[in-house]
Amino acid sequence: MVLNEDILRTVVIEILRKERPQFGGGEPFQVDHLFREVAEIAKQRGLEVSSGMNAWTMKREIPELHANLRAPIWRIVWDLIIEGVIRPGRGTSEPFDLPCIHVTEHGKTAISGSITPYDPSSYLQELKKRIPAIDSVIERYLAESAETLRRNCILSSTVTLGCASEKAFLLLSDAYRDALNPPAQAAYDRSLSKARGIKQHHDIFMKEYEKLSPKLKSAYGPDWLTGMNNAMIHVFSYFRDMRNSAGHPSGYAFTKELAASHLMIFPYYLRLIYDLIEWCDSNKPI
Repeated sequence: MVLNEDILRTVVIEILRKERPQFGGGEPFQVDHLFREVAEIAKQRGLEVSSGMNAWTMKREIPELHANLRAPIWRIVWDLIIEGVIRPGRGTSEPFDLPCIHVTEHGKTAISGSITPYDPSSYLQELKKRIPAIDSVIERYLAESAETLRRNCILSSTVTLGCASEKAFLLLSDAYRDALNPPAQAAYDRSLSKARGIKQHHDIFMKEYEKLSPKLKSAYGPDWLTGMNNAMIHVFSYFRDMRNSAGHPSGYAFTKELAASHLMIFPYYLRLIYDLIEWCDSNKPI
């Protein structure tokens, strides 16, 4: 595999996830150590800097990073500093100077787990793995939500995530409508024609959803149904309320940590939505 900056960022974040002693006799973690560990991973995985050219060289039986990758890693380091994931220095009372770096408390939370918006390439890849049929509009809004989060544009991140959530719900509503027989479709369309905004649309759908609960429980089990109920009743409304608060001069105190948690929750919520879309597609007419 030829390394690009997206893949390189994923490798850097993987390294930064490692537990490292903040105090004690060990030498402080430095950017040079990052180069060394990237080289070790590159050798283990057979990564290349360009087609046919290894991303590492051997020096005294120790892998050394290819010189062309040093500048890209420095760019990633500076991006992560701006994003608040890492900071210069040891993280102690000593001066905060490069080339020493340390992961911040925010960073430890931000890059934990298998899916994080601070690793944008892997975030979207993991999402596509979980939901191969993910809608391109949802994917575009999620990518922008993650990008604006990393740039500390918290309101923009919240609004675009709310748009992704609304698009997911509209796809679900369309799938439900398409699964109805013609008279039921006509009745559903008449109800929706009176809806003024997404909240009323959601209220109308939820009355229909309640009728599906016995069938869904039989198909997926009680635990799935509990998660789906929470998603439809609470999570959708929460994302809508957050989007409205961010999109209007509400004065709501958004934080980077809150916005990041929303993006980490969203894949689970979206998988449930797509479970129900797929069930509607497979059980026509309902």
